[in-house]
Amino acid sequence: MTIAIRDAAAGGYHLTYRLEEIPLRRGKSYDIAVRIESVDGAQTSTVHDVSRNRAAAQRLFQAVADGLVTPCTLADVLEDLL
Repeated sequence: MTIAIRDAAAGGYHLTYRLEEIPLRRGKSYDIAVRIESVDGAQTSTVHDVSRNRAAAQRLFQAVADGLVTPCTLADVLEDLL
């Protein structure tokens, strides 16, 4: 289930950020995905299970979207934030 979506434009690119809630047997986990699109094509990256806490996942999502993080740097940025 999608919790949040944010769109941004930067340098001729369109970025879409998604925070997804994934049901588990016990609780939930949260994924963050970033898609970048330009006239040359598109690329998407998803990091699964960034947190099992919704508030923490929302803070990470906000930091990623505010920072205009691209798909190729998503995993490294999240690692630094954690």
